Amino acid sequence: AAELHLRSALELQEQLHGPKHPDTLIIINNLACLLQVSGKFQDAEPLLRRIFEVSKELLGSNHLDTLVAASRLGMLLLYDIGQPWEAEELLCTSLRGMDVQLGPSHEQTQTTRRALSDVVKQKNLLIQQMKQGVVVIAI
Repeated sequence: AAELHLRSALELQEQLHGPKHPDTLIIINNLACLLQVSGKFQDAEPLLRRIFEVSKELLGSNHLDTLVAASRLGMLLLYDIGQPWEAEELLCTSLRGMDVQLGPSHEQTQTTRRALSDVVKQKNLLIQQMKQGVVVIAI
């Protein structure tokens, strides 16, 4: 029921204010969060990607909202979808900006740093599995 209401609200918001309006992005974010906690990671991905792209376009690559959006998308790709190679680029970009804007000891910076460390672990595991013929992935 909540997903249906958010999708209806998103449709109405887009009609009234357009796809890049801040209120539209808030609804997209809420829907993406709901989908993530519901385990619908493939459905959340394009929404988080949209938030990141629009933030980058409207606010710039170094704006904190863009950096947070990159981090959230990277973490979804890493932990929920299993795409560490794409996640790595997003998390690196995010971490560089967060280190400058928030400082290295800020909680969000530390969370992104831990995720980037997990990228290395996941990539190494996948490489080992590929060597053993256990898994095939697209890079």
